[in-house]
Amino acid sequence: MEKRKLKKMKVLEPSEEMVLAAESDIPVIGNMAYDRMKYPIGLFIQAEMDENILKIGFFVTDILTAGGRRPLYTLFIDKEKDCFIGYDYRLKKWTNKMLDKIELPKGVKGDHAWCDLNSRSQIWETLGEEYRKDNVCYGLFHFEDQVRERQKIQKHLKRTTAWDQIMKYVRETPKDWEKWLKKVGITQNYIFYEYSRKKNITGYCTWCEKNVVVNGVKHNRTGKCPNCRHKIQYKAVGRQRMVKSKEETAYLLQTCGDNFVIREFRADVKYDMVAYTKPVYNWRELRRYVFDKDLNEKEFYWGYYHGTEENRWIHGSLNTYNPYCWGNCRYELRYPGHIYKKSLHGIKNNQLKRSGFHELARKSETVEPVAYFHRLKQYPYLEQLIKAGLNELAKEIIGNSTSIFYKEADSLGHALGIDMFRLNRLRNNHGGKVFLQWLIYEKGFKKVMKDNVISWFSKWQICPEELLFVLDRMRPEQIKNYLEKQAKESEKKPKELIGTWKDYLDMASKLGIDVKDPIIYRVRKLEKRHNELVQLMIEKKMDIKAEEIAEKFPGIENVCENLRKYEYSDHTFQIVAPRKIKDILEEGEELQHCIIGKDTYFARMVKQESYLLFLRKKNAPQKPYYTLEVEPDGTVRQKRTYFNRQNPDIKQAEKFLLRWQKQLSRKLNKEDKILSLKSRDLRKKEIEDLREKKIKVNGFGFTGKLLADILEEDLMENAA
Repeated sequence: MEKRKLKKMKVLEPSEEMVLAAESDIPVIGNMAYDRMKYPIGLFIQAEMDENILKIGFFVTDILTAGGRRPLYTLFIDKEKDCFIGYDYRLKKWTNKMLDKIELPKGVKGDHAWCDLNSRSQIWETLGEEYRKDNVCYGLFHFEDQVRERQKIQKHLKRTTAWDQIMKYVRETPKDWEKWLKKVGITQNYIFYEYSRKKNITGYCTWCEKNVVVNGVKHNRTGKCPNCRHKIQYKAVGRQRMVKSKEETAYLLQTCGDNFVIREFRADVKYDMVAYTKPVYNWRELRRYVFDKDLNEKEFYWGYYHGTEENRWIHGSLNTYNPYCWGNCRYELRYPGHIYKKSLHGIKNNQLKRSGFHELARKSETVEPVAYFHRLKQYPYLEQLIKAGLNELAKEIIGNSTSIFYKEADSLGHALGIDMFRLNRLRNNHGGKVFLQWLIYEKGFKKVMKDNVISWFSKWQICPEELLFVLDRMRPEQIKNYLEKQAKESEKKPKELIGTWKDYLDMASKLGIDVKDPIIYRVRKLEKRHNELVQLMIEKKMDIKAEEIAEKFPGIENVCENLRKYEYSDHTFQIVAPRKIKDILEEGEELQHCIIGKDTYFARMVKQESYLLFLRKKNAPQKPYYTLEVEPDGTVRQKRTYFNRQNPDIKQAEKFLLRWQKQLSRKLNKEDKILSLKSRDLRKKEIEDLREKKIKVNGFGFTGKLLADILEEDLMENAA
C-alpha cells in the first residue's frame, strides 16, 4: 500500500449514533488500584470501503465527549494484497503494529468495543466469515495474526527455496554406505567373553562377527583379535548392562551439480549384553559443505527451522548448547574422520583433480576435509606439498592454520627456500615446519646438520630463531646436547629452558660478565645460576638504572649536589635533598609511585624546571614518607606517598611546608627566580593542555577525575 495515496483518503468521522453512545458511556470507578477507572464501552469502531481499501477508524469516549471528531487510530486493510498498515493520529506516524500493541487511553480495554451494524457487515464481507467474532477487535486481530503468519511463510519460502535448489543436487548415499560405516567408520570394536578360570576362553569379536579363542584377557584391556587382527577391547559379560562406543566422525564426498559436497556424519554402536551379537548402529548426517570450483563454501546443517516449523537442511553454522560457554552456545567443532574413498574417483577428474585431496586421503587414516579445502584456498601450494609426499608439513598447515615460506620458483625445493637434496631429507624424515626452518637455516650457513639433530629440535618445536642468542657460539648439535643435559638435571622440558638460558645470558651481559666465555654461556646447573643472577640483579638494579639515567640525562648528578639549600627541618618534619640519582630511585621503589618507570621527572630536573625532594619525619629521617616535586622557588607541584596516594596526615605537613617556603625565599638568588618564572609558565601550559585533552585518571581514589584538576588541587604556590 502506498502511504501517500492512503494519506489523501477521507478521514473517517463518527456517526451521530456513535457520539450519542459515547455521551452515555460513563466510566465506572472500581476498588482495585490497578483498575481504578473503566469505561463500559470505551472504544468505538467505524468502517468503510475506499478504492478497495478497508478503512477502520478507532475512536475513544473521552475524545468524542470533548467534541473531537478525528479517530485515535486508523487501520487500512488491502485484502487482495493481503496486507495492513495503521496511522496513529496522536504520534502522527505510520505503524505496522498489530492491534494488541496499540496503546489505548487509561480505562479503555476494547473488550466491549462499539461497532454499528453497517460497519460490522462491511468488515466481515471484506475479510471473510472465518474472521467473524463476537468482539470486532478480536476478529481484526485474528486477521492481522493470519496475515503476519502468511507473510512469514512467504519470507521464509524465498530462503528455503534457494537452499532446496542446492540440496536437490545432493545424491543418495552409496549402497554400501551403511556397511562401510560399520566396518570402517566406527573403529571401536570389542571381544565379549564369559568369565572363566580356564586358560583359553571363547569370545565373540564384533568386527569379524566370529567366535574366537582368547587367553590372558581382562575386562577393558585392549588387544587384537586372533582371527581378523583388528584392534579390540575386551568386555566381560555381566560387568556392564550396556556397552556404547564413542561417537566417531565419517565423511562422504560427492558431486553436487557443478560443485562438490562434503557430508559430515556421526556414528556409534550399542551392544546389549543380553544380545551382544545383535548390535544397534546409530548414524546421523550432521552437516553439508558445498564447495564451488573456486572453493567458495556454503555450510548447511540439519535442524529445526522456526521459520517453517520443520526439521530440514538450514544454511548457516551449527551451534550447540554448552552450559560452560558464555552465552551457552558454541560452534559445533569438526573432527578428523575416515573418508569414504570410493566416491573420490567420481569427482577426482573434476573438482578434486588439482587439489591433492585424493592423495592425502589415500595416505592418511583420518582427515578433516573441510579444513583442508579452507587452507587450500588460502595456501594453494598445499597441493604441491601433498603430491611431493610432504604429508607432515601439509598436516601442520591444515591443523594449525600455520603458513610457511613459499615463493614461486622452478622447483618445489627452491620455492620452499631449500634445494633438492634438502627436500628429499624433509620428505624422508617426515618433517614439518620446524624441520623445514632448520633446513633453511642450514642452507643459509652452508652447513650440513645431522638429521637426528634436526628431528630432535622438531620434536620439541624449537626453531632456529629461538636460539639466535647462542647460535653464534655453539653448533646446533652442541645446543641439543646441552639442553638435553640441563633438562635431565632440572626435570623441565628443553623448550622451557630456552627462555631461562636467554634470560641468564642477558643478565650476565648487563652485569659485565663475559658472555663469550664458554664457561659462562655453557654454564653448569643453568637454573641454579640463573636464580643467583636474578638475586644479584635485584641488588644491582638501582646502580644499573642510575647509570642509565645519568647517561641519558647528563648533568643530573650536579643538579642533585646543588639541592642542599632546599633542606630544612623542625621538631616534627624535615626536607631532605637527594645526593645522587640512586637516592631518588630507592625512594620511588619504596613508595611505589610514578617516579618508577618515568623519565619525565629526571628531564625536568636536568632543565631545572622542577626538583624531587623528600619529606621525612624527624624521628625517622631514613624512612621514605612523601616525595615532593617542587619548582626552583619552592612551589610544591605534587606531594605523594605510597602508590601515589595522599593520606589525611598531609594536612599537618602542609603547615610545615608553608614555613619551609617562607624561609626558602630568603635563600633564592637571581638565577633561581628566573628559573621559577619559566617553571611557572611551563606548568600552567601543561595543565591547560591536559584540561583541553580531558585526560582522566583511573587510579586509587581518582576514578574518572581530570588530571588537570588533581594537579591544581595539589599545587602549593610559594606566596612569599
